[in-house]
Amino acid sequence: MLLFIYVAVACSTVTVTKCQAALRTLQAFPFFRPTCLCREPHVDPECNSFRDFLFDHPCIFVLKKEKDPYPVDALPTCNHALSVCQEERKCIKLFEDFKTNCKVRDGKCRMEDRELCHEAWAKLRLSPMFGCICPNNHMKRRCDRIFSMVNHNPCVGKLLATIR
Repeated sequence: MLLFIYVAVACSTVTVTKCQAALRTLQAFPFFRPTCLCREPHVDPECNSFRDFLFDHPCIFVLKKEKDPYPVDALPTCNHALSVCQEERKCIKLFEDFKTNCKVRDGKCRMEDRELCHEAWAKLRLSPMFGCICPNNHMKRRCDRIFSMVNHNPCVGKLLATIR
């Protein structure tokens, strides 16, 4: 017998508005409309757990703590995020600093200063570039390149490995 216990947790991310945007983006998929229907919890605990995670997530109920410099209602595509970022000097500087301080060449991390890379990554997380998505469309290849630059940077993997 499988026992499923739902444990209430607090919203613990520093990017609350991005978390909320991600949840709204997922909730908007046709699969979840009109509602995400699951069989009884004892019959399909996985579905119920996912539904609870998606629709009763603790971050949904958080009132905005601080002013978000780049508020979003839903996650942008990476192409759109980059174009928005390029229109604002501060944002594109965050992206350029990240690429400079968390340098990647031939798929390998070539960062020179771990602290500068970590700082650049932490700042980039607040920009539209972090959390962007790539749907299947005609711009997918470019979008995937932008997504990989931010989310598959091997230097960030090294940073996170040292934190754990």
